Amino acid sequence: MDLFPSRNLFSNPSSPQTFEPNPCKKLFVNPPFTPEFGNQIKQPIKLQVTDGIGINQKNQLAMKIQQQKSIAFQYNQMGSPSTPKRREKKLEQSTGEKSKQNQLNRMNNKKKVIRNLNKQFEGETGVPKSRYHEEYIQVDVLGSGYFGQVYKCKNRFTNQICAIKCTKIKQNKLNIDLANESQALAYLNAKGACKNLVRYFTSWQEGNMLYLLMEYCDYSVSSRQDYEEFEIKKILKDITNGLIFLHEQQISHLDIKPENILYSRKDGQYKLADLGLSKKIQQRQEDVSVGDFRYIAKELLNQTDKLDLCKTDIFSLGATLYQLMTRKQLPSNGEEWRRIREGIQITDFPENMYSLRLRKLICRMMDPDPFSRVSAKEILEDEYIYVKKENYIKWEKIRGLMLRRQLDECLIKQRQHSI
Repeated sequence: MDLFPSRNLFSNPSSPQTFEPNPCKKLFVNPPFTPEFGNQIKQPIKLQVTDGIGINQKNQLAMKIQQQKSIAFQYNQMGSPSTPKRREKKLEQSTGEKSKQNQLNRMNNKKKVIRNLNKQFEGETGVPKSRYHEEYIQVDVLGSGYFGQVYKCKNRFTNQICAIKCTKIKQNKLNIDLANESQALAYLNAKGACKNLVRYFTSWQEGNMLYLLMEYCDYSVSSRQDYEEFEIKKILKDITNGLIFLHEQQISHLDIKPENILYSRKDGQYKLADLGLSKKIQQRQEDVSVGDFRYIAKELLNQTDKLDLCKTDIFSLGATLYQLMTRKQLPSNGEEWRRIREGIQITDFPENMYSLRLRKLICRMMDPDPFSRVSAKEILEDEYIYVKKENYIKWEKIRGLMLRRQLDECLIKQRQHSI
């Protein structure tokens, strides 16, 4: 039975309607069931419909109906009832903009950190700082010349003392010398370490600057003039060992001079440095670059096909030792320069300062004829340098007896003083 065939409880009729007085009736309406919300409580809604009531009661009923309409409207706007999943989804939607903003803030903070690091790295000039300035501290200037500067440096992280040659790269012959030195050092380093060659670590280029990182030595032999004979002998023996290693690798130094012979107190060795003019012996002889004219051999100026580059190194070493022994600078040209290339004599050395065997050996090293000039191996085999094992043992016994006598004399004197 249809109780209200033409009546909508939530409508606002434009024209008043007449109701017949009927007794109060109760109507139970089941709400719509939503499948996605299985935890819904199926509870019927109880509606009480009355008619034939007074004006006040009608007004109250109209207010209740209006409240029901507003509740229904809100229900339609909200949709399905709230659940944990829906609340989480709403929370994500509400916090979505905040999370995006937070993400943007984090990205901006990272960019600020990177900009700050770049500012610290680039400095005030805007030019990136070099590895040289970042890793090393300049301690002292070891030397300077047409090639650039050599600095005594200290590693900021390991506190290791080293020498760094800093050279500005230019479009001239200096480029060839720099590349030649770095290649020669790397080649020799790969062949093995030699205690009488300045050790090479690495090299790198930054802009128009080339840096060579090398072993630090305390001083060059050019810083002194008063060398005793045992020191001259030590220099001769150590540098000859370095030349033997170079010549075995088919490399000639071509620039031996006092400035390129360094001493390391740490190793107690004299070392040969600066391979900028070094050359492979098998290469064409017309491409040879000459070094300091005060120490070069005469045949280097002629550059014949039969030029022996190893013998030119021997002449330069002999001229270097000759300068240390005479304690005067050698000429770079002139009559005296030619006289030295024609052959020096034993009488050219200071009297009563150096042994005859040492002076003879230096004269053989500076022989005008490169074929008659001694080689590096012959120098080490010379009786002045090479000491036989039997003679060495005999000398050690004599030295031990002398020390024993000195000790006995000291003990006798000590007993006499005690009495």
